[in-house]
Amino acid sequence: MHLASYPNLSDIAYQKDLVKSVDKVREICTAALNLRNQRNLRVRQPLKSLTVVGKNLEVLKRYVDLIKDEVNVKEVLFSSEVEEFAHFVLKVNFQVVGKRIPNKIKDIIASVKQDEWTRLGSDKIKIAGEELVAEEFSLNLQPLNEEKAVKALDTGDVVIFLDTNINEALELEGFARDLVRGIQQARKNADLHVSDKINLEINFKGDKKLLKACEKFKDYICLQTLAAKINYNEALSDDWFQDEFAVEGHDIVIALNKT
Repeated sequence: MHLASYPNLSDIAYQKDLVKSVDKVREICTAALNLRNQRNLRVRQPLKSLTVVGKNLEVLKRYVDLIKDEVNVKEVLFSSEVEEFAHFVLKVNFQVVGKRIPNKIKDIIASVKQDEWTRLGSDKIKIAGEELVAEEFSLNLQPLNEEKAVKALDTGDVVIFLDTNINEALELEGFARDLVRGIQQARKNADLHVSDKINLEINFKGDKKLLKACEKFKDYICLQTLAAKINYNEALSDDWFQDEFAVEGHDIVIALNKT
């Protein structure tokens, strides 16, 4: 393959709509991850849902699985009920409007400040007795409640709402994912090959919630870490490789050896 010719890019059609959709998905994921970061929600902690609010979102539904994986949510919802999460903020292009109706600029400015205007379809508004067309204004979405995990995209046409309520089931799954991360790092510290299967012992130091998480997601943990079995012991095998790490402030000691 290293001797193959470069592909002829002229034979590859530029898919404008595809690029536009993928860019929008990236913007949604970036905004959602920013919301997680603002609320100190680690990425490994799964959340219940992300709601994407706006018009004409049908094309984005094919990317649901991608969004779920990137943001780590159980469900991605779509809604056209914009008023439930945000309101439109009007911005008038006074440079354009001023050339057409200069004598109405003061009235329009006053109406903008009072938020007195009406939408006339998708590309017109009525303000101060005048109709403005698409190139004379823009409407940007602004969240109704900044205290909630709601964020408008920079493009101003979509708002996302991240459900940050974490029930016990979600919390336990987050612990399980942190356990996997810690065990994987221990495997690396022990110089194991990625395909090596292991026996695993864990001392949770009396933390019942972490124990419950491990029991509930044992199959997942074993699959991800190639553990043939997991034992819970306070006294770990001295001749096994031992390591220690923390899960959300709770210290854990593990011991592992290659099967």
